[in-house]
Amino acid sequence: MVKKKITIGIHCFNEEENILIAYKKIKTIIETMKGYKFCFLFVDNASSDKTKEKIKTLIERDKNVRAVLLS
Repeated sequence: MVKKKITIGIHCFNEEENILIAYKKIKTIIETMKGYKFCFLFVDNASSDKTKEKIKTLIERDKNVRAVLLS
């Protein structure tokens, strides 16, 4: 069976405290959905906090996480 692919776009600006929370909550939901393959796409709009570092950590841990890091 071919799984349908869904990309979840998450726009960020100074969200270092919320990146991991959002990722975990969404991941919990999508793990229950069979027949779909999910990818996360974080788009950081030049955050001045540690948002980029948090996203990069997720990329290292999960091959389904991607990012666009704007400057």
